[in-house]
Amino acid sequence: MRHNDSKSHHRYGQRFERSKTQRLLSFSNHVSLFDDPLLISTLGVIKYRQARWIAADHINFFNSRLKGLIYSGGKCVPIIRGGGLEQPGFDFLIDRLKQGDWVHIFPEGGRSRKQDHSLHLPLKTGIGKLIEKATPMVIPFYHYGMQNVMPIGSILPKLKQELIVQFGHVTNIDQRWWSSKITSETSTEEAWQIATLWARDQLLSLERQVHPHKKVKASTESMTV
Repeated sequence: MRHNDSKSHHRYGQRFERSKTQRLLSFSNHVSLFDDPLLISTLGVIKYRQARWIAADHINFFNSRLKGLIYSGGKCVPIIRGGGLEQPGFDFLIDRLKQGDWVHIFPEGGRSRKQDHSLHLPLKTGIGKLIEKATPMVIPFYHYGMQNVMPIGSILPKLKQELIVQFGHVTNIDQRWWSSKITSETSTEEAWQIATLWARDQLLSLERQVHPHKKVKASTESMTV
């Protein structure tokens, strides 16, 4: 992947710099089978120890022993779609966050199949559970162009395609953040839903800045792949 200027990779990496114990959760839209690793792996983290853990569909990525070994080595965690939130993969991701690791998730629960490649709503509540259980530092971002880099059905990525990435604000999930959103009567499941709706609003805001059909004036960063 080639960035459009020599400083882009450094700028992306700065967003993910943190202390060794700082929990980091990033989330984004999902349009291509290889949004990760073709996109996520270029975001500035080089050392394996610092690389993201990511939820991955068990059917596509863990349907054979060989695939399981390969993708497990790439820090992918099998998640069973439709299997609910009480499954080992989610517990593992929560544990990784609590240990100070970086976890990335696609909260749409799969690739957008919409004709204009916009967000597929509603988001899955799993992101709300990760936010509530791990209270991490959160970084949302929205990208546009991966549907041209790796269209559905393609085997190899297409080169020289423009890719735009828009980052949202870094948010520290702590008691102060929660105090404006829940009360003593809010149940855990309701807190998950509140956090999920907050994540939805972050992505919708970013989508309006990037998506050509929903775009408003904004500053974005682009790269060519």
